[in-house]
Amino acid sequence: MSVWTRLFWLSIERVASSRLVLLDQLAMLVSITNRRVITVAAQEQLEQNVFTNIDSAAVA
Repeated sequence: MSVWTRLFWLSIERVASSRLVLLDQLAMLVSITNRRVITVAAQEQLEQNVFTNIDSAAVA
């Protein structure tokens, strides 16, 4: 099972509706409710951005 799959199912178990996933050089904002990736950003794009309305975060 991939890291992404494990993080996704962990989110469901924790009853989160949205999660910020930091994976290698990417940040992904994921809607657990809709089972969709909402936003993907590379490290260069993250330096001056702020994510809001996040229930949980995972670092892999």
